Amino acid sequence: MNKIFKPVIWVLMLPVNLVRWLLKALLWLIVLPFRIIDAIFKAPFWFFRWMFSFLHRSHTVPATIMNMQQISNFADHDGYVLFDSRGEKIQIRLTMYENKRFFRKNAEGDVGTLTYRGNWLVKWKPATADSPVLSNDKMPLAFLSYAHEWRDDAKFIAGYMGSRGIKVWFDEDRLVVGDALNESVIQAIQKADYFIPMLSQDYYYSEWCNRELETAMEANRKILPIKVEEGELVMPPNIIRLFKVELGDPVFINMRKHNPHGKLNQLIRMVLNKE
Repeated sequence: MNKIFKPVIWVLMLPVNLVRWLLKALLWLIVLPFRIIDAIFKAPFWFFRWMFSFLHRSHTVPATIMNMQQISNFADHDGYVLFDSRGEKIQIRLTMYENKRFFRKNAEGDVGTLTYRGNWLVKWKPATADSPVLSNDKMPLAFLSYAHEWRDDAKFIAGYMGSRGIKVWFDEDRLVVGDALNESVIQAIQKADYFIPMLSQDYYYSEWCNRELETAMEANRKILPIKVEEGELVMPPNIIRLFKVELGDPVFINMRKHNPHGKLNQLIRMVLNKE
């Protein structure tokens, strides 16, 4: 249904969006001269700060973003990021342009490789599933259960958790229908430390997903439900009882948001037993 309504809504909203885009363009043109003057005024401060940074040696360390804060400072910087590298706190200052780019792509709790010189940011490389920074062979195994309509989101969540060194099992080539779960799926659920169902209306309509959830309950796996669809979900009575009595409210992760990292980091802390 979403595939039908989304194009219709987009067409209906087009006049409103055009007005909004024109107003944004007009505002940008009004603000542009002030930004140019501001850049000219701040250029000497940026240059001298960049020159003084070469008095320090470059360091490259694995790190976690602990805090991100925007600051309005007249002459120096517009924000800072506090990193934690194996217990050592590293504070990095950002210029206005670094700040916008960094805040748009990262969030508190993200991990990666930090290269810095003094308090000057040289490079920040976020971790990926192929090259996790904080990996550990004793990390728990999580089984990700999802409806096939949410396959791309499941792949993103699996990769994000994998970049933290958490082993994630999910079936990319899952069947839409079928009488029985694949034996490899059953074994993966039984071996997993955590079972993470991605709750959506499609999830409850999927017999495959319901069988996975039943298998996890029978195997007494620890279930960490996450809700990936907005609005009230129509759930079967047994699932409603399960949430009210045992699991509580699921963590809502808005996968349609530009940067869902904050909620994903909350899920990761739960998997790591830090919350």
